Amino acid sequence: MAKKNKQEVNGEGIYSPPEPSSGDTLHAIARAGISSIPMVGGAGAELFSFLVSPPLERRRDEWMREIGNALQAFEEAGAITLADLSENDVFLDTVLSASQIALKTSQYEKREALRNAILHSSIPDILDESRQHFFLHIIDIFTVWHIRILRLFQNPVKWFEINDVKWPNISAGGLSTILETAFPELHGQRDFYDQIWKDINTYGLTRTESIHVTMSSNGLRENRASELGNQFLDFIEDPLA
Repeated sequence: MAKKNKQEVNGEGIYSPPEPSSGDTLHAIARAGISSIPMVGGAGAELFSFLVSPPLERRRDEWMREIGNALQAFEEAGAITLADLSENDVFLDTVLSASQIALKTSQYEKREALRNAILHSSIPDILDESRQHFFLHIIDIFTVWHIRILRLFQNPVKWFEINDVKWPNISAGGLSTILETAFPELHGQRDFYDQIWKDINTYGLTRTESIHVTMSSNGLRENRASELGNQFLDFIEDPLA
């Protein structure tokens, strides 16, 4: 995480963007490698720099502004004291790990999850350090579909209400019916969402092994997230919402 200026906050009410990061170092190494390739040389390196460097720097700066603003709002809400965070090693570890992951993705939902994880980690004793790192690892390797599907089945009825989707008129069926009703774009993509569900189950985030077992109407409405799954979703929810 970037160090604050002596004035703590710049004119825009956010932390100043950080100095060049390890991502920039990798860019420099890659650029140097391209320069050494015969027949490509400097032209290839310049092309790489033109295509990659500005977006990477912009993504980094946007991320740090986003985190700075979120932490400032969290302090204003009375949840934390920013002055204490520099002494919180668990928080600093989370910021560094989450930032590395954030720079690798342009997906808003994953970056939002990472931002919320940082906010939660700023609260003393919110979760043990190992569990926080485990959850960050999950965000890193999961797709947005993993998160969307787990959220759906944490509370299917509430999800349908919030998203203004009509509950299917069935007396019994599999969770796959609920899934395809909630996300019509996944209709006919059983191989894909079965693998997503397998991943979620392998990491212990759900209590149900298969989404194709026939259940009663009441069974389809139950929370399928495990206790660990509930903790994970809480960790990536916006604490300011």
